[in-house]
Amino acid sequence: MKFEVIFLAVLGSAVLFNLVLSLRSLLYGKLLYRLFYLPTFDTAYNPKVAVFVPCKGLEDNLASYLEGIVSQDYPDYTVTFITESENDAAVQVIREITSRFSNSRHLVAGRAEKCCQKNHNLLKAIETDSGSEVYIFADADIRPGPGWIRDLVLPLSRPDIPASTGFRWLTPNHRTLFGSLHSMMSAYICILMASTKGLWGGSMAVKKEVFDRYDVSSLWARTVVDDISLTNILVKYRLKRIFVPHCIAVSSNVIESWEGNVEWFTRQLMFLKLYLRNMWCASLIVYSLITVTVAAAFISIIAGIVSAEYAGLARLSAALLLMLLATIGLNKFNYHDRQSYLYWVMLSLLGQYAGFLSLVRSASMWSLEWRRIVYEMARDGTVISVRFLDS
Repeated sequence: MKFEVIFLAVLGSAVLFNLVLSLRSLLYGKLLYRLFYLPTFDTAYNPKVAVFVPCKGLEDNLASYLEGIVSQDYPDYTVTFITESENDAAVQVIREITSRFSNSRHLVAGRAEKCCQKNHNLLKAIETDSGSEVYIFADADIRPGPGWIRDLVLPLSRPDIPASTGFRWLTPNHRTLFGSLHSMMSAYICILMASTKGLWGGSMAVKKEVFDRYDVSSLWARTVVDDISLTNILVKYRLKRIFVPHCIAVSSNVIESWEGNVEWFTRQLMFLKLYLRNMWCASLIVYSLITVTVAAAFISIIAGIVSAEYAGLARLSAALLLMLLATIGLNKFNYHDRQSYLYWVMLSLLGQYAGFLSLVRSASMWSLEWRRIVYEMARDGTVISVRFLDS
């Protein structure tokens, strides 16, 4: 009986946790940000902005994504597209964009040696910038709205806010099992943004003065990721950041395989382990408890079918399990999504298993492959070696 009470308490706590997380994110995005944060910002704040966009390969819809970045409704900004080499597949598209938009340029950064290629690209571009007051870092596979820069920069008008962030919302062009799984798991990270100090490197803004004061360039020059290593600085020095719900950018570039999803999520968790280890440990404990409890719920349901002795426990388990899936599915309402709520509920269990598997894999890994580059890391997150697989 004691085991049953603990089991039901853990399952009930998981339901409550996801319900609070979903509702808090919904309230923040739909109401709280507009009512309590926007009025504190200075709408006359229009600093000079430098936007940096690392590019690699010919992504689907790349031209429309890049054009969305260079055609913003903002008075004073420049865009630098950075590639590792002149022969990158994205270069032809970049050249076409830069020929039409005078506020954009292309920079070839060369290969990284002591950090990830993305960090290396960004640092090379920052070295060439002059006069900008705010840096914006963006991925090449997002489709921002015309007010994206303005919305992202606006919170920085407050002296106590050095950084702001958006996120992406994956909307698959064609509904497939694993494409939708990637969409759902990415959305869960987006929901967490409303409750943490997290930054997302695909859409984040940082005051140059703060970037320089905390020597972010030196940090990036030896680490394997940009956003989570920068988040570590925010946590360490108790700096504020604002999540901007208006800057959730749409992308349709989903991963269409089980292996790809697990590899992607393992990489996110590896970054967490390297630079925010307390958060990674907490995630491992919570995910393990929920995964074991969900498995126990299925066992109790089967036991209830086989024996009337466990019928009451089986009914409670089934009810709580359905509630857990329903609360996770609520996340889809944070953004207008073409996928159905029922489909998200059905995918929740698969997402739970993928997350647990990724966490377990990340526990023993100290190297990762990212865009055909293998990085070996020390325990403190410093990059030991960089190996290009296409050499």
